[in-house]
This record gives sequence, C-alpha cells and structure tokens, in this order.
Amino acid sequence: YELGGDRERACRWYAAAAAHAHEADDFASANGYAEKALASGAEGADVGKLRFMQASGCLWAGNLDDALRFGREAMTLLDPSDSTWFI
Repeated sequence: YELGGDRERACRWYAAAAAHAHEADDFASANGYAEKALASGAEGADVGKLRFMQASGCLWAGNLDDALRFGREAMTLLDPSDSTWFI
C-alpha cells in the first residue's frame, strides 16, 4: 500500500504488524513497523499506541532514555482509562 500511495491502508497494516511483533516479543521489528506506521500518517490515539509499543520494547532492551521519551509521548495521547497508559 505504501508504494501504491495509499498511506491510510499502509499505516493500518504497519500498525497491525507492529502489534503482532510486539506481542511476539520481537521489539526491534515492532519498533520498525511502528516507525513506518508513524511515517504513513498515524494520528492521535494511534500514535499513542505505537509509542507505547516502542516504549515497552525500549524498556525490555534496557534503553531507558528512549523508553521514557516514547512513554511520555504515549501518555499524552492515550486516554488515562486505557490500560496501556500505565506503562
């Protein structure tokens, strides 16, 4: 979809790939797919969910500076009642 210029669909599929990679504890791939989703135009709470996945992956990898940066951004974009807000 990205090559065809359909950024909205590309974003959706990159976000799904990021979620699957995150669930499989493949944090490097999750981060890469999250970045592609962001570059494809993710907005609002979707950005928050992507940043949450990146924060979580960075935390597990011991990259605390990036975990903090991504986590703070996620918190500003997610609803506090969302369980991911509490990373």
